Amino acid sequence: MWKKTLQKIILILLVLLGIKTGVQGLASTINMPSHDVSVAKWDERAAALKDALPFKRGFVGYISDIDIPNVEYDRQNLVGEFTLTQFSLAPIVLIQGSDDEEWNILSLSQQAYEIWSAENAAQYEVIKFGGKFYLAHKVIP
Repeated sequence: MWKKTLQKIILILLVLLGIKTGVQGLASTINMPSHDVSVAKWDERAAALKDALPFKRGFVGYISDIDIPNVEYDRQNLVGEFTLTQFSLAPIVLIQGSDDEEWNILSLSQQAYEIWSAENAAQYEVIKFGGKFYLAHKVIP
């Protein structure tokens, strides 16, 4: 008889602990910004880039902080940004780490852009878009 009572008490405690943990998780995330808003803004900036390109299909270089020497970056975050940008620009194909294309998208922090610009400004016409986005068109002499 006491075993059944102990089992019921343990079961009730586990259920209450689960409810408490769920409520704490909800409370800790309730004021966090929605990623849907961030993704929507990313998509809007990428759409502006897509509209500025003179073609609707083709290849575009993609340079991010990963490609700039001596710049600290969060690899996981930048891989996610590349994926979001590729998705937003489809059917245009991004070639990560390449500036061999006539058109290149730069997704750079301010520090990375300054380093990139110091080395490449003479070779490109650059248009700044919202956030970290720049569109670089290779000047052909």
